[in-house]
Amino acid sequence: MKCRVFGALEQRGHDGHGIHSRGCTTDAVFGFAGSVESQGSATREISRNVAEVASSAAKVTSNITEVNQGASETGSASSQVLASAKSLSTESNRLKLEVDKFLKAVRAA
Repeated sequence: MKCRVFGALEQRGHDGHGIHSRGCTTDAVFGFAGSVESQGSATREISRNVAEVASSAAKVTSNITEVNQGASETGSASSQVLASAKSLSTESNRLKLEVDKFLKAVRAA
């Protein structure tokens, strides 16, 4: 099979190393096998890199979700603090009026 491949290359005018008109040579076969192995290694490396990127993307997505939840909780807590501050201000004003009223009554007595 390999000899037929190399023979076809010869017929098309390919003059690569190790290809001769009498058929395949071991240099050509080993060169071809080495190229296939290199391509396989590169493909495996790309696959590992893609898996790492996918894992990192999942972690980033999880972190963004956590930050979003934290921001929502902070917003809710801020609203509660604001409501408490408004209520405290209202009560403080009411207490001031009551104290002023009491002091006027004491002075008048």
